[in-house]
Amino acid sequence: MLPISVVLAVRNEAHNLPRCLEGLRNCGEVYVVDSQHGCNLPKLRPSAGRRSCSFDYRGGWPKKRQWALDTLPLVYGWVLLLDADEVMTPVLEAEIRDAIQQPGRDGYYIALQMHFLGRQLRHSDASFWKLSLFRREGPATNAA
Repeated sequence: MLPISVVLAVRNEAHNLPRCLEGLRNCGEVYVVDSQHGCNLPKLRPSAGRRSCSFDYRGGWPKKRQWALDTLPLVYGWVLLLDADEVMTPVLEAEIRDAIQQPGRDGYYIALQMHFLGRQLRHSDASFWKLSLFRREGPATNAA
């Protein structure tokens, strides 16, 4: 098990969610935060470390991810923020497993790779880095 809390922001993502969740199967906990826009999300099994909750955005602050960080009872000291159209690969999972063991590090930028019609876009500005993995307050708690 990868000892991280994943906050998965969704809105009209029923078609992307199964693939995204499959990539997160080894994560300690996953919260699916839905914006209640009628995307007919599949029911999640809370016993499998998956929980869903609703966020009613009314404009202004906080937005979905900040609300999740401020409100949800996250168990682990490390948090990964994802969108439902992003997928954790086995290579990324291994890199995260190694990265969270490094002392003195509080966050990591993750390179996003864009794909179109099943192929990675290589010759464009379609790749970028995003601060997606970070330690919450204080040292990691890494609950068992």
